[in-house]
Amino acid sequence: MDLVPPNTNPPVPTPRKRRRPALACEQCRKRKVKCDRHTPCEQCVRTKNEPCIYLSQDPPPSANKSRRVVDGDGSITAPASLSPVQSWARPIYPASRLPNSISETVGPAPDQALLNKAQHLNSDMRSIGRFDTKPRNASWEIPFQGRFSKDRYFGRSHWMNAVDQFDDIMNLKNDSGAVEIHALVGKCKNLARSTKSRQPLQQPIPANIGDYMPPKEVCDQLVDSYLRTFESAYRILHIPTFQRQYTQYWSDPQSASIASVIQLLLVLAIGTCFYQEADADSLRSSAMQWIFAAQAWLGSPSEKSRLNINGLQTYCLLLLARQTNSVGGDLVWISAGSLLRMAMQSGMHWDPKNVPHANFFQAEMRRRLWSTILEMTVQTSIDSGGPPLISMDDFDCEPPSNIDDADMEEDSPPPEIKPIEEYTQTTVQITLAQSLPLRLEIARYLNNFRSEPTYESTLRLGNELSALLQTNSCRFKSFPPERAQPTALHIKFIEHFTHRFLLVLHQPFALQAKTNPMYYYSRKVCTDAALLLRHYTPSPRIIGSKAYDDDYTCIKLHGNGFFRDVPLRSSIYICHELLTQLKEAANSFISAADKLARQELRNVIVDYVDHSAARIRAGETNMRGHVFFVAVLAQVDSLMAGEPPKPAILKAIKEALEFCYRLLRERAESMAHLSEYGSDMGSERQRGSNSTPMQLDDFGWYDMTQDSGFNFNIPDSWIWPAGTLMGNGAWL
Repeated sequence: MDLVPPNTNPPVPTPRKRRRPALACEQCRKRKVKCDRHTPCEQCVRTKNEPCIYLSQDPPPSANKSRRVVDGDGSITAPASLSPVQSWARPIYPASRLPNSISETVGPAPDQALLNKAQHLNSDMRSIGRFDTKPRNASWEIPFQGRFSKDRYFGRSHWMNAVDQFDDIMNLKNDSGAVEIHALVGKCKNLARSTKSRQPLQQPIPANIGDYMPPKEVCDQLVDSYLRTFESAYRILHIPTFQRQYTQYWSDPQSASIASVIQLLLVLAIGTCFYQEADADSLRSSAMQWIFAAQAWLGSPSEKSRLNINGLQTYCLLLLARQTNSVGGDLVWISAGSLLRMAMQSGMHWDPKNVPHANFFQAEMRRRLWSTILEMTVQTSIDSGGPPLISMDDFDCEPPSNIDDADMEEDSPPPEIKPIEEYTQTTVQITLAQSLPLRLEIARYLNNFRSEPTYESTLRLGNELSALLQTNSCRFKSFPPERAQPTALHIKFIEHFTHRFLLVLHQPFALQAKTNPMYYYSRKVCTDAALLLRHYTPSPRIIGSKAYDDDYTCIKLHGNGFFRDVPLRSSIYICHELLTQLKEAANSFISAADKLARQELRNVIVDYVDHSAARIRAGETNMRGHVFFVAVLAQVDSLMAGEPPKPAILKAIKEALEFCYRLLRERAESMAHLSEYGSDMGSERQRGSNSTPMQLDDFGWYDMTQDSGFNFNIPDSWIWPAGTLMGNGAWL
């Protein structure tokens, strides 16, 4: 039977193709067993073979052909527009270190040896023909799709996704030696709950909102604290206008509008973060009442009346006050979404040149506010692991102009815009705005649950961000020393707002580098970025007075959300890196240089242990973070001494819980609630014996920083039920 269709030419014989390359690892090929093609594959893990080796019989694909990238689960993704080697052609940081501050970001050319090694590894990846992004048999594996904990979803960029790697600590809940610390866990948590329940939050709002106002001399300090710190990073107010309203209020408090009083109370609440006088605790307690009053006013009926610049300013101040006072700071991403939509409803996403009858002053205020709202949106997106829910296609508003507040007024003619090389009160915001499109893309890329990160895209985004950071550094080094200069705190703000994206971007692959050397470059980037975020050595010419240096310490002690996430995330990665180095170097010679480097990493952990204890002294009721880092430090010291870590970890946890109990009790005494807890340890022990036994698996390592005392109309039953975990190897 003729199989050739009529009116067609017979098929032309094609040359015989070469044998297709073997996709299985060499060990499985030799044993003639099925290979799942992961790294390491399941067969090699089961038989405890040497690390899998994959070989390819095909040469690397030609440059003019697209290449399919096969993920670890076998799915094929579209070819990337830029290869890793092409992306590395862009400027990047020197491989040996990231800068200690933004003033040192520009350095020598990248380490050619590391670049050559990275290019060689990527050549190997092209010959293999796939990126293995999900080594599923590793116990430290992070879930690329995020996780659930207490019915809350935390996307990829949330720090919680990096905790699973600490096996020796996370698995203690199944250890019989942990029984003796169960009671301590219960006592600490009960004491913390009792302390939080007595915070003066949702009290009736007085008929005269001005009754909340502290004495003028205190207000003067708090207003000055806000203006010298946050107002240059988050441009919310026009400083001369606010100062006139502030003076007018004290001249005639009864004539002030409720909107202006609410704004003033929020400014005062932010300022309490830096207040260090004897009555600081009482003032911070009052700040919670001010925050609740502002939230109630913004959420009251006739919301339409808030759709203006004053309403948006108040909303921005509210979110900042919540984070600086640890009042629902972990939930700010939810409110930031409402703020974004409120701004778009007011037309802030349109450039003011499209707004009828908008003069120069109004146009600049709109641009400043929109830039601030976008910055809050992208930062809270990284904090929460949620998508930013906005793209560059959704707005055309331009960045603000480089001008000081004193040079523009409502009824004045447009002033002359200063050159970008001259420092003004908007320079920090302009600097952040230049990297905002890329950081917004990174936030969307990381928290897109429908697709997994690829190494090519990670390298491209990381190198583009590094180039922008170098450009920003050049600008900050070019300011004439005889003119206005950024303060040390503002330098740290810029570093925190930008460099954290390098750490978050590379961390998923850096955590895999200990079993897959292709990701060593990400491991190096994360280590240097984490060290940068934990250590600051500003140039002497940009160091302000001692008060400015103390401001940063105050933010770390009292802040929540972003202000707590950055030190926490960087410290967690330093813990992972040090433990990885110690396990890699077991039973091998350690040079003096390696010992010094590891001691530096250990010092970072010690510093965070002290920092977490200081936060508890300052009023935080969550002791999990302190206990966790104490346990990691015990594990590190055991490995350094060549001793088994488990006994040391259990002992350290017990001692840390006893220490936390003493701190929480001291805090309770300072709040004059000692009668509620009993006069001695015996009465507390008796009360604890009648309650439900607390197990170590109830300790909630994943909630080591969940310390919200203010739910903002979100039911407790939705936020705080029993925890669950989602991801590869998930638990429910």
